[in-house]
Amino acid sequence: MKNSKKFMGLDKNAFLKKTKPFLSDVFEELASKECAELSSFESGKTALLIVDMVNGFVKDGALASGNTLAINEPVAELAKKCTDVGIAVCALCDAHAEDSPEFDSYPPHCLAGSVESDITDEIKAVCDAVRIDKGSVNGILEKEFTDWLEKNEFDSFIVVGDCTDLCVLQLSNSLKAWFNTKNKKCRVVVPVSLVSTYDLGSHNAELTSLMALYNMSLNGVEVCSEIK
Repeated sequence: MKNSKKFMGLDKNAFLKKTKPFLSDVFEELASKECAELSSFESGKTALLIVDMVNGFVKDGALASGNTLAINEPVAELAKKCTDVGIAVCALCDAHAEDSPEFDSYPPHCLAGSVESDITDEIKAVCDAVRIDKGSVNGILEKEFTDWLEKNEFDSFIVVGDCTDLCVLQLSNSLKAWFNTKNKKCRVVVPVSLVSTYDLGSHNAELTSLMALYNMSLNGVEVCSEIK
């Protein structure tokens, strides 16, 4: 019998056996998360960060996903509620150059100035979000964004959008790290009902979302079921 390949010293069966209880525990932990009340956020100190809710991920394009389309209107509803109570809204949007190095990893998408890079009509209709273009999966690398954070002195953030395991994960963890470098505390909240990722080939949305949310929680991000 041919020897099976090993990963971290385990063959596949041993790996699956060892990780099943862990995955079960993580599932139970995240499934038990309660909602967060919008009233618990101070309007002048809080920002709703909408990540990549643009046409190219929501409606049309190589990376458009039905999973992301499903949260489009709920995200718009939260954006309106935040606007109504004076919580700032910022939309971080993919806007790539035609020769973006990111296209070595992903199909070309969301070119700067294109319809794909535009915020969805449903979200634009309910709020006047500050738009910040980003050229990578980590919005905090954009100086315009960190300048905006420092100018407004926010200390609480609600992060919604896609992808849970890419842009949402990196932004949320990086926000915590950015404040840590300044020796300041911040509250970063990610509602499970308002983040999504895609299903494609070996990229399983449920598993990658589970592990991303778990990773965020380990880094001090407050994962909740929804925002009410």
